[in-house]
Formats: sequence, C-alpha cells, structure tokens
Amino acid sequence: MGIHGSPTCTMAFGGDEGECIGYLVGQEFQGMRLMFEMMVEARLGVGVQALGQLHGAYQHALRYSAERVQGVALENVKDPDAPRVTIDNHPPVQRLLKRNEALLKAFRGLVFHVANLADKAHDGDDNAKYFAQFCTPLVKGWITEYAFQGISECVQVFGGNGYLEEYPVNQYLRDNRIAMIYEGTNEVQGLDLVGRQIPGKGGMKAMMAFQWITGIFDEAEESQSFAVRQGKKLQELVAGVVMGLPNRDPRDSIYNVIPIQNAVGVLVGLAALLKYSPQYSETFAREFIPEVLGRMHFLAKN
Repeated sequence: MGIHGSPTCTMAFGGDEGECIGYLVGQEFQGMRLMFEMMVEARLGVGVQALGQLHGAYQHALRYSAERVQGVALENVKDPDAPRVTIDNHPPVQRLLKRNEALLKAFRGLVFHVANLADKAHDGDDNAKYFAQFCTPLVKGWITEYAFQGISECVQVFGGNGYLEEYPVNQYLRDNRIAMIYEGTNEVQGLDLVGRQIPGKGGMKAMMAFQWITGIFDEAEESQSFAVRQGKKLQELVAGVVMGLPNRDPRDSIYNVIPIQNAVGVLVGLAALLKYSPQYSETFAREFIPEVLGRMHFLAKN
C-alpha cells in the first residue's frame, strides 16, 4: 500500500564509503529510556493522526450523502411516482453517519482529557501523570482501531465510488491503516495496558480511571440516563475482568489484550463524551457498547 500519508524516506549516511561519525546524545546506555520518552509522545500523535483522518473521511461522506440521489424516502417506497431523494435520507446511511459523528466526539474528548493531564503532569502533578500513562495506549490503540473501522464505513457511504481515485475517501483508508502498526502495534499497546498500566502502582492507575468514570456517571444529567445505564453495565464487566487478570492464565490474558483494550477504550470514550459532548452519548452508547459487552461478559464469567 505504501506509506503515502507520511514524508518517510530512507536516509543513508557516509556516502558510498560508509564512513560517518556518530555523536553520543545523552548518557551512555540510556538511549532506550530516552527513546521511549519520545515514543510516548509519538503514540499520542498517531492517535490524533487517526482522529484527523476519520474526520476528513467523515466530512467527505457527509457531503457526498447530501448530494448523491438514489431511491425514494422510506415512507414513499410503494409509490412508483415518488421523488428521488439523496442517500442521507435513508436510515442505514444515517446510522453510518451518526455513529461516526459520535465516535469522533468521543475521540476528541479523550484527546482533550489526556492533553489536560499531560499539562498538569508537566507542572508536577504525579496523579495526572499516572492517569495520562493509563490513557496513552487507549489514544494510540483504541482510537486507531476504531478510526480504521469508521473510515471503512465512510467508504461504504460512497458505495462503489468509494473505491475510485476520483473520490478521496479511499486515500484516508489506505493512509490510516499504518496507524495500527507503527509506533508500537496495537497488540503492543494492549500488552502495555493489560501488563503495565492496569496493575501499575499497585492498581492505583486503574482505580483512578474507574473513579473518574464513576464521577462522570454520577454527575450526568437525566437526559443522558440511557448512556449512563449502559456505561455502568460495561464498567461492572470491565472491572470484573480487570480485577480477575491476576488469577487468569497469563497466555489467556495476553490473547485477549485487544478485546480488553477496546472495551476499556469504549468505556473511557463514553465518559469523555459525557464530559465534553454529552448530546452524542446516547448514539455512542447504542452503537458501540453492545459491540464489546458480549466479549466482556464472556471473559468476566470464564
């Protein structure tokens, strides 16, 4: 597919003779630690990149659906003389657009929250630092995983035209695919979440996340009651899975890192949505919680 969405190239130093001089940056034998400090920021950047790519694909899908005329309105389906309408009048297309609009809002809420935590951590707030560390694999892993799915759904809005170079949406799909791979594959992010962040600081990191989520659920307005009810169901199951990790076969835990990461991502994403864009929370809860609820129920009971 190529990495066309990035100015990436091969760099060769020393010319044909291969003679070049290397300079030590930092302290000797500390390169790996310094590299991972850079890598954390890069992982957050990849999550933001995926958010931007989904946003671009969504905007194109939204405009195309308002211009493409096909079929008649549902209430006129038996009328052979009914006027043709644009495809954004059709419920299946409306669903694709609504779920990705809500997903984008959840992504933004999570990114805003982590950026705020990073600012506080920079000023010496250790709790903010630990919470940001907990959320980093979600920004990189969960956002990129669901952004690719969302961009694919935006291609679906275009139908066959989504495959043509005449329309740009296929480029978003191609360029986004690597976001799940570079700066640590999403499986590596899941390993970080399950193996380091959830048990980190004696479980304090996970506890901070659950307390933050609970606080948002408790403060939500009555109009968001459906989203809160569904969120609490998912939170109970995720907490059960998380607390049971020390007693599970390690191979089984590692096998399920992506489903666990996605479930935690949906849960934290819903909380961020309730905090920053609550009007989209019901759509998000209806669309994304059922997709992870069954797997968490299975893992919690087995």
